[in-house]
Amino acid sequence: MSTAPKARADLGLLVRREPDEDGPQFKPLEWGLILRLFTYTRPFARKRNALIVLTLIRSIQIPAITWAMGRIISGPIAGSDLVTLPWAVLGFAALAVVTDAMFHFRQRYALELGEQVVNALRSAIFDRMQSMPMSFFHRTKLGRILSRVTTDVEAVRSGIQDVLFVSVIQFGQMLFAAVAMAWCDWLLFLVVLALAPILWLVNNHFRMRLSQASRAAQESFSRVTSTLAESVNGMRVTQGFVRQETNLGLFRTLLADHSRYNIEQARTSAILTPLLELNSQFFIAMLLLLGGWRTFHGAMTIGDLIQFFFLANLFFSPIATIGNQYNQALIAMAGAERVFRLIDAQPDWTDDP
Repeated sequence: MSTAPKARADLGLLVRREPDEDGPQFKPLEWGLILRLFTYTRPFARKRNALIVLTLIRSIQIPAITWAMGRIISGPIAGSDLVTLPWAVLGFAALAVVTDAMFHFRQRYALELGEQVVNALRSAIFDRMQSMPMSFFHRTKLGRILSRVTTDVEAVRSGIQDVLFVSVIQFGQMLFAAVAMAWCDWLLFLVVLALAPILWLVNNHFRMRLSQASRAAQESFSRVTSTLAESVNGMRVTQGFVRQETNLGLFRTLLADHSRYNIEQARTSAILTPLLELNSQFFIAMLLLLGGWRTFHGAMTIGDLIQFFFLANLFFSPIATIGNQYNQALIAMAGAERVFRLIDAQPDWTDDP
């Protein structure tokens, strides 16, 4: 056999898909996996419930601070009410202090809950590995198992600590801002609502590409780590058969694939986020034009316009954050799918007690 065909054959053996990698590249968020992750929070139900309450409260507090700021400007400041202004500022400061204090506990509980769930997942993986026969470890690469315990579990940690609760806060912020804008000026709010279909189309276009790139990057990194672990463990065999250059070329191919997937993911995110930001700024420009016209004709005051813009910025600001969180959710979902597939693996046989 010539060198080139032999190298291609070796590459095919090296990058072949493992049994635990079967499945389509794209897979949307599954409520079944999310609910199963939540079952690992049952031993910490009190902390989990407190975290949910703090998350809901914070989703209201952030818009409330912005709304209070706008009311102070359009009320006591615009009306030169020096008697009410100190009390209004004092109430605003009290609300800010309470908001920061609750943010401390929300962040702390989220980090602690994520760590506890990660410990439970790693214990479940280790317990499952103890019950597997030797044949499982002959056909499964060591690096594949290590990747589940490290990379995939860390992706799940990020999903628990950040994605879920941050997304709830951002969506709650948008909802509260929408209600406040509709109450402040319904005509300008209709302009804001016109942005919703455009944002949905942009997100729907890039959602598939982000999911495919995220899952491909996760799988390629798993192949890199498993190959590295196997190569270091079998270094004596590699040197004994003088395959250093061949194995190095194969490993470089794996690294190039992993780099290509990550670059594709970064490019897609780099297109999506600026597009969302551009749409937001475009509609703010429209609000400036329409709001200025309504102010000149006495339909609303300058203070009301300022307050509406505070709320509009509050409505648009979570869009980029939600886009990034969605990308992280895809990575966490891919990691959870791999982890549970390993945990659910059944041994070929079971020894007698």
